[in-house]
Amino acid sequence: CCQPYHMMSGAPGAPAAARGKEPLAYAKIATKGDPIMPFYITDQYASDVDENGVPRKIEVTLGRSPQPGGNVEMFDADFHIGNRMKISKKHALIFWNHELQVFQVKSICKNAVKVNGQTYAGSSDGKSGTPCTLESQSCIQVADGTP
Repeated sequence: CCQPYHMMSGAPGAPAAARGKEPLAYAKIATKGDPIMPFYITDQYASDVDENGVPRKIEVTLGRSPQPGGNVEMFDADFHIGNRMKISKKHALIFWNHELQVFQVKSICKNAVKVNGQTYAGSSDGKSGTPCTLESQSCIQVADGTP
C-alpha cells in the first residue's frame, strides 16, 4: 500500500525540524514560484486505516486563502493555494484511491482542474469532478495558476 517515506529535499526556509530530513509523509505538495511553504500529506489526514495501521482513506482539500485581514474561519481547505478569486474556497480534493493504490485529484467545485496540461472537468453539483491519477512531480493547475 501507500507506505510513508522520508522526503529529502529540505525546503529552504522550512522550520528547523524539517531541514535536512523532512517529515514522514505519503506525499508533498509544493508551489512553483510562490512563497507558500510545502504541505505534507501525513498520517493526520488518514481517516481510515487497516488492522496494520496502513491508511485506506486519505483526503486533503486544496482551496483559496482569505484576503489579508479576511475571515480565516470561512476558509477551511487543508492547503491554501492563493487568494485569487478564481480559486474556490474548496477547489480540489487529493485523495488516496485504495483500490488502485494511487493518489488522485479531482475538482470539488464547478471549475476544472488541470493535471500536466490536461483538463479534468468539475461538476454542476460541485462534488463529482473527473478524477485523475497523480504521479511523482505531477503539475496540478487551478484557476489559471499552479499550486
